[in-house]
Amino acid sequence: MMHRPIRRQLLVPLSLTFLVLACTFLYSGYTLRQRQVASELEHRNLGVQMLFEELLAGRSKAITTAVELIARDPRLQKAMAEGDRAALLEAARPIYHRLA
Repeated sequence: MMHRPIRRQLLVPLSLTFLVLACTFLYSGYTLRQRQVASELEHRNLGVQMLFEELLAGRSKAITTAVELIARDPRLQKAMAEGDRAALLEAARPIYHRLA
């Protein structure tokens, strides 16, 4: 029977065990970090979507208000129908200042 040194009998399995544990630890850390990054990105994406929808709603409301003001003003309608740029500018100036 061959006698192997006790160091070799313990060192190889112990080194392999340490290597497996280190790889498992690194993989677990990497996986957890990837999940955290994905979660943060999803959260930011939802925030951007909500902000975009609010901005879009606000701008739509502003455009609707402007169109309603223009549609109700007979001076604007007359100036547009006649193609009178000077009259159109004068009639639109108060609306522009109200909206700006």
